[in-house]
Order: sequence, then structure tokens, then C-alpha cells
Amino acid sequence: MTTLGAVLVGGASKRFGSNKADAQFDGVTLLDHQLNILRGVPVDCLAYVGGERRLAVDQLADHVNDAIVGVDTTERSSLLGILAALTSARDRGCESAIILGCDVPLVKRHTLQQLVAALSDGVSSLDVAVASSGADRDHWSIMAANVSALAPLRAAYERGERAVHRAVSTMRVARWQVNEDEAVNINDRRTLTDIAATLRSAG
Repeated sequence: MTTLGAVLVGGASKRFGSNKADAQFDGVTLLDHQLNILRGVPVDCLAYVGGERRLAVDQLADHVNDAIVGVDTTERSSLLGILAALTSARDRGCESAIILGCDVPLVKRHTLQQLVAALSDGVSSLDVAVASSGADRDHWSIMAANVSALAPLRAAYERGERAVHRAVSTMRVARWQVNEDEAVNINDRRTLTDIAATLRSAG
């Protein structure tokens, strides 16, 4: 299965105070950290979705604009980023995409590998696979999807849906269980500092 690895960059975070993708983590930006994780999965091609093109990012990672032709993109959301990633995967001839938020730096490569594997596991292929840490704890910033998910997700978006969990409610979804710590989301600088300090002390 050919797979695009995509990092959602998004815009400025009000709580964080600036674009999280540019924040330093373990000696690199969060964006570069996530791209490095995806390189080790491995994936067939890399991209970062949303925001502006970054000249300092590895040139092997393409910038994908989240302004999709024919879709109202005045309201930015994670679902819009997912649509842009899957559109890029389809246009590249990829069969699936790993879609990773820039702010979940503790995700393991093994988790991403298992999400992709789940998409083609069983008698019939699934549409979406997501990291989950228990009941009602799906982490949509750590997911994979077959390109087959693009049409129904776009239809949900065009109906006005913006929440990913509701957009996939009629789709075939696999869940891969992870520890809550692996899916911790960096929403503020204090969390970023605490995670970095924990990693340094463990290393």
C-alpha cells in the first residue's frame, strides 16, 4: 500500500501564542520532529498541510495548501486539513495517508505502522484507523485513512460538519489502543516544556 505521510500544521494557536509547528522540541521544530517520525514508518512521500511554505523544512516534504478547490475553506479546522491531506494522497497516486498533528510528539512509529496495517486488515478494507486510549478517547490527530474516505468526508464537510468524529460516524473505523501518554497534545508552552524535560531525564 503506497502511503503519504502528512503533518497538519494549522494556524496560530491562541493558547500557545504562536504556530506550534515552529516551536522547538528536542533540538528541532515540532514540524521537523513529526516529519522525522513519519520517515521512520516508513512512508512513500511526505507533506505538511496548511499554513505557509517553510523554506527551512526538508525539501523532500511538500507543502500542501488546505484551500481546496470547490470547498468553502473560510473556516479552518482539523477536518479541512484531513481533506487536504487525502486530496494530496489521491493526486499523488497514493492509496492511503497517515495524518499526524504537529502537536503530538510522543506518538510511536509502531502505532503509525499499525494504523496503516489496519486499513487493509480483514475481509474488507476499512476507511479510517485512529489511535484510541479508551472509551470515547479517539485521538484524531493520530490517524490513517484510505483514499476511499475522501468522498464521504468531503460530503460531510460540505454539509457543514466540522467535527472529525461525527464526519466518520457512518464509515468503517478501526481503533488501535495506545497509552494516554503517547497521545498527549501540546496546547501550551508549559506542556511542551514539561514533555521535553521528561524526555531529557529519561534519556
